[in-house]
Amino acid sequence: MLLADHGQAIAAVVVPDGYKYRDGCRRVIEVSRELDIPTITTLPTQLSKSVTDLEFNMIFSCGYPFRVPELLLKRVHYAINFHPTLLPRHRGRYLHWIILEGDRESGVTAHFMDNELDTGAIVRQMRFPVSKFDTVESLLRKVLI
Repeated sequence: MLLADHGQAIAAVVVPDGYKYRDGCRRVIEVSRELDIPTITTLPTQLSKSVTDLEFNMIFSCGYPFRVPELLLKRVHYAINFHPTLLPRHRGRYLHWIILEGDRESGVTAHFMDNELDTGAIVRQMRFPVSKFDTVESLLRKVLI
């Protein structure tokens, strides 16, 4: 976490509740714990309530498949989401669309969160080739590397 290395205080990393999401964000959770950054695992309907008592100025989300409430976005200086495809293509969609649409390239996008789903300014993208042998599982492994 480059921000932590540069002395930026990170109050929490937000991941959606549910094993399928937590597993996909496993490395982010591990790094957060190593850096003693709280990880909030919550349902979208409980997100605002889950962070009420925290003081924070940034939100990090790993492929969070729901909109973060505008109230929370207004509380922070930065809200960054890590999306498991190259935005703006597949905005709001997941990895299976890469295969269904025959994409030859994919990757991960870090972008600022706003009031819409996956429309915020792109911070950085990391790209990788997609082969005809890739599956959703293999793409997920590539995304998590």
